[in-house]
Amino acid sequence: GNVPERSFSLALIALEDFPYTVQAERALSLAIQNNRVLDVFTGHTGAVNSAAYSPDGTKLVTASDDQSIIVWDVVTGDHIVTISNPDGRVLDADWSPDGNQMALIATEESGNNLYLVATPPTSIRPSRLLGAGNYAMPRWSPDGRHLIFTAARVADLSDIFMLDIACGSDCDGQIYQMTSTLSIETFPVWSPDGRTLSYTSYRNG
Repeated sequence: GNVPERSFSLALIALEDFPYTVQAERALSLAIQNNRVLDVFTGHTGAVNSAAYSPDGTKLVTASDDQSIIVWDVVTGDHIVTISNPDGRVLDADWSPDGNQMALIATEESGNNLYLVATPPTSIRPSRLLGAGNYAMPRWSPDGRHLIFTAARVADLSDIFMLDIACGSDCDGQIYQMTSTLSIETFPVWSPDGRTLSYTSYRNG
């Protein structure tokens, strides 16, 4: 498919490194018009697995295979804070509605952990909510009281679960299974009023 950034680079190379042609100049003009990239934030050394805006839109958090999350200033592109997960990759991060906390999925040898950290974060490890499991895609309810996430009970099959954030150290007893199928249920999303959930399913192939 058409990648605006690549089109821009190729057209620029054609004009700078080869004899001039009207076609190359036209290609550069079209690439500039079609390029909607406002900024590029650099700093991770591994693949970036997720990115999420803070509720007020001033910050961005990214989770990466380089075993870290970075919180960025959206206006300046500066790193506000970088936090490492010494045990493995960080797969996902999502801000609470009030912007005071983040839910993170980070890996260790025995599986994925669900963490809850205050913002700006200073550490990941002491804040584990759920022990090792195959968790993914944590998403806050609009009122900030619950998290939904996916978890694989058996290989290649996942369901949607909900966690009561007020549970504190007793979270293992406050998980509610929202779906139960022999399929892959994933990409959960809250409705704006927090009363319903939508998700995608592979149950029909």
